Amino acid sequence: MRRNEILIKAKEIGISEKQQDLIAKYNPVLQDVLNKNLITIDSNLSILKQKRTQYRRDYLCIEEIKNSAEQIVEYANQILEDSVLEKLFKENKFFDEDKLRELYVTRKIKKALPHFDLDEFIELLKKPIREIENDDGEIIKIDPFVTKKINIALIQAIFDEMDIYMVNCGIEGSGKSCHSSRWIKYIFLFLSKCGLINYKYDVKKLFYSSLPSMMEAMLMQETTERFRMFVLDEGNDLNRSNFREAQNKNFKFNMRTSRKNSNIVVINIQQLGELDTSVTLSRTNFIFDCEIKNSTRTGTLKKGNVTMYILPRGEYIYSKIHKREFSKIDIRNAFAERLDKKKDYYISLPKEFAIYNYTFEGIWGFDKAEYDEFIKNENRKRLMGEDVKMTVYDAYKLMLKLPPLKRWGTIDLKNPRDKTIYWSIQKLVKKIKQYFISHPEQRLVCENLLSSEGKYDEEGIPEESPTPRETVPDLQTEKPKTFYKNPTN
Repeated sequence: MRRNEILIKAKEIGISEKQQDLIAKYNPVLQDVLNKNLITIDSNLSILKQKRTQYRRDYLCIEEIKNSAEQIVEYANQILEDSVLEKLFKENKFFDEDKLRELYVTRKIKKALPHFDLDEFIELLKKPIREIENDDGEIIKIDPFVTKKINIALIQAIFDEMDIYMVNCGIEGSGKSCHSSRWIKYIFLFLSKCGLINYKYDVKKLFYSSLPSMMEAMLMQETTERFRMFVLDEGNDLNRSNFREAQNKNFKFNMRTSRKNSNIVVINIQQLGELDTSVTLSRTNFIFDCEIKNSTRTGTLKKGNVTMYILPRGEYIYSKIHKREFSKIDIRNAFAERLDKKKDYYISLPKEFAIYNYTFEGIWGFDKAEYDEFIKNENRKRLMGEDVKMTVYDAYKLMLKLPPLKRWGTIDLKNPRDKTIYWSIQKLVKKIKQYFISHPEQRLVCENLLSSEGKYDEEGIPEESPTPRETVPDLQTEKPKTFYKNPTN
């Protein structure tokens, strides 16, 4: 069907002149959609014009016409929206300032975020940050395309109470940590300038070497506190094979319940396919595949090559690589299929849905030497603390009988070492108390167990209870829950 014929048919089914102009101007995809659906409409109209058509046949024809017409209108509206965006892009914009200011009022952002500087925010969107100086005086150059996409995610975080999940994947030494530090530095600077955060840019409070240490920081976050940044530098704790682990379950529970905190969570992992798919497919917004290439002239390795993927919240996303739009459904289906089998995801990600390629220089968002020392100490502490566990029952007794730390008489808060010990114990006690508040049934079980404890015979079994002493910590038939004494704090 020729374009003129398509436009005539479009006019017949009620598509507006403005939408017709857009169809004529560009978008062969929409023309294909019209071609297919208008043929369906034509054939069904012909059937309806027949004199001896049965009622059921009439109904089915009308249903097909309705479905085809709805599909045409859906695509036409999408193009209408894209035309507005095209106009904004031509004016070097990617948002409607007047509409954003209107939403600021109607959604009562001032009440929710009293320190938010809307004018500064608009200015940063109009004139995005292009360069950032790190603590060593080195200049980080910010890619404009990626900046634009992250700024859109930040708009949604502020105006729609959405969180942001980013995953950096790639083999060891491919630059995942360096890459994540650069974008965390950018987001930190952006939010600071807007008045949305006022805490210090400290690698020790942004980067975490283990899931337990990051979860501890997340649990300490106040319910009203927004825009916290968490970078899990060793994301293998979230390996899909660990889905039964308590910390893994806690992370996914927190992921589902803390969206309105608008946190920015970054996960670094070698293989995206090893990451729990409920994290990848349900919440991840950006995937950065960091690659290493060979330098033929020197025989060395060239880092800083990134392929960017976006799992959009909207219906479509434009790929700068393939010069076309992809639907959200197609992208997610492709990732779900590729991540289903190890032999597939170890080969590559679905590059047919890649959005953008770019490179970055190896300049970090913070002091690299400080980061290396911090991660080395964190890993050492993690190795030392991995096997220290506590059953729910022992934790209950500790909470019940442990005297306040100020009465211990052995901790000098003026001594930096003692102060660290003090806060580590305080965090452990608080975690135990929070657990029993959230699980009153476990508290009741522990109380019953404790009340049943009395005299023990020679085998260590309570005389009043037929329950063997060694099964007391189980509490349930499932694997005993444990608390980890994490010495990293």
